[in-house]
Amino acid sequence: MKIAGKTPWLTLHVSSPLQSETPLTLLRETRVTDKANLYIRNNQDLAGSMVLDPAGGDWRVTLVGPRQTLPLGLDDLGRYPQRETEMVLQCSGNSRRRFAGTSPVSGAGWGDGAVANVVFGGVLLRDVLGAAPGLLEGTRYLTARGMGTAHEDDLPAFERSVPLDDVLNTALLATTLNGEPLPALHGGPLRLVLPGYYGVNNVKWLCRLGFDAEPTQNHYQTEKYRLPKRPLEPGTPFEATPANSVPSWRMRLKTLLWRPLVGETLRAGPVDFGGVAWSDGRGRVARVEVSCDRGVNWREADLDTPESPYAWSEWSLTLTLAPGEPEIWVRALDDAGRAQPLDPNSGWNPAGYEWSSAERVRLSVR
Repeated sequence: MKIAGKTPWLTLHVSSPLQSETPLTLLRETRVTDKANLYIRNNQDLAGSMVLDPAGGDWRVTLVGPRQTLPLGLDDLGRYPQRETEMVLQCSGNSRRRFAGTSPVSGAGWGDGAVANVVFGGVLLRDVLGAAPGLLEGTRYLTARGMGTAHEDDLPAFERSVPLDDVLNTALLATTLNGEPLPALHGGPLRLVLPGYYGVNNVKWLCRLGFDAEPTQNHYQTEKYRLPKRPLEPGTPFEATPANSVPSWRMRLKTLLWRPLVGETLRAGPVDFGGVAWSDGRGRVARVEVSCDRGVNWREADLDTPESPYAWSEWSLTLTLAPGEPEIWVRALDDAGRAQPLDPNSGWNPAGYEWSSAERVRLSVR
């Protein structure tokens, strides 16, 4: 499916619903990912939404709490202070095929390009709630509903719940992307944006926000986008339920090596390495380390520190490589004491969510 304004070089995984990822050669071109190169992943069908143009028409979202209901139009949101957040947007299934290399997993075979670094703009939810205190009484969860029909099982709506106290100060009612009106394809005209959370929780085409005592019982909350509470051996059958699993909420610490790329033949001698690293914002990326001897020795890379804790950090390092086929490992550590696991099987689950082990890339050096 061709979409006007989108690069033709996105890698197509599924045509319906459309699922396409960004090649690393495009992803590394700019710090902020252009909308033309932004990956595509939707869980709903909404007529007229498969365009990069802004969505037209009158759009309203209703905030619903136990003691108060607050309907808002886009004009209403325009009266509040406008904020911007630079952040990583990432599908829960990003890098799924790395899990599949260990044992088969279900879902689209995402490589490493179901991720982007973007700037969302709009209104902070907390600014709206200042005029509606009755929405919060006795509530623990924020439940977002997206307009349109959910793809699976012909469900009438798509909903996700997140812990309210965790997102209250950062949740954004987004109307812009990279300083322009939010494209319909990426959730416009209104999207709930939760910095530090996986993309599925950043609900597109937002039409309802519930302030609830319990999470939604929607299929996409109780059965999909969940991970086992206990580690599984690769290949172990597993059917997720609220009792045996947890939702895919906050992003895990992760690195991405995009220079050099897998398949490149390199000349022996100095080789420039580079990529990005990010976290959920609770702890900033503190170090990125690179090993060319399978983790025996590590070299610390140069690392930038973006203003936003939710944006990715670019890293770079020059290593001298001898002829051969070295396996390069890359890991990130943050200032909250977290580090990427070295075990490539860490976190394996049959749905292939949240791959976050240290990078392992084999290169050819001549």
